[in-house]
Amino acid sequence: AYDTSLAPPSTLLSINNHISTSSPSPFSSSSSSSSLPPLHPRKQASFFVQCYLLTRRALLQVVRDQYSLLVLYGLTLFSACLIGMLYHKSAFIGPPSVEVIAKCPSDYQFLCAQNQEDTYMVQGLLMCLSLGLTMGSSSLATFGGTEKLVYTREKQTGQNNIAYLISKFLSVLPNQVLATFLFVVVFCVLTSPVVPFWKVFLTALGISEVCTGIAHLMSILTVDNTALIVTVVGICICNILSGFNPTLAQLQDALGTFLGRALPSLSYSRWAIESFYLSVVVVYDHIYDISFSLNAWSYTLHDY
Repeated sequence: AYDTSLAPPSTLLSINNHISTSSPSPFSSSSSSSSLPPLHPRKQASFFVQCYLLTRRALLQVVRDQYSLLVLYGLTLFSACLIGMLYHKSAFIGPPSVEVIAKCPSDYQFLCAQNQEDTYMVQGLLMCLSLGLTMGSSSLATFGGTEKLVYTREKQTGQNNIAYLISKFLSVLPNQVLATFLFVVVFCVLTSPVVPFWKVFLTALGISEVCTGIAHLMSILTVDNTALIVTVVGICICNILSGFNPTLAQLQDALGTFLGRALPSLSYSRWAIESFYLSVVVVYDHIYDISFSLNAWSYTLHDY
């Protein structure tokens, strides 16, 4: 220690120079620059790396959301069992013979020419409605809720939008296929349709794909409070325009030729029901005269 109270100014200056040179400050720029590594430019992950990482994260999100999985598979199983129990004794019996139809009054012969037992149009409609509502309502969380905030935040860091969309589509694909497979298995076991299993599965898979897409679109375009309502109403409107009741001919009479054809063409139910029904009646084409039922529903067997 130095007693600097009586020291001359020249002595104080020499002491200060000695202290500053012997113990440099740890906060000086020279010491900090020499201890820290140099900063390198940030390297962005490639497109395929982003696809892999985002898909892995999206799949983990789906697996960890056990409540949504329980709701999805529970509603799928319940609706398939309900439809199957309602029509477990269903069978196709075509129209009576020509002699029996000729005995009817001329004004009522079209009623006599109807199929004696035919519930496959109703089965197709219920399949479109139940499976469509189940898959649509369970797919709203893919792009809705907190996912919008996550997407907005990560987009600012240079995330590829195409990679994000691909990862989300791939994450919903397993549940989409497995839930549809479960529905078709239960439905076919209970009803024992004459249609091959793979035809029913492809029709049901198309229903699931379209309704999942409707839910994704509504969750992106609308807020979370209205996305569910708009999705459910949209699926119900598609089933109204399916051509079951009112039929395709009645829709053209009510809406005009253009709208009567254009609006049902936009409905997934119109094509799914036609595919399912024609795959059934084509089996009985060599047994019954099914021309009346085809004309009543405005179907053509050659389109099958």
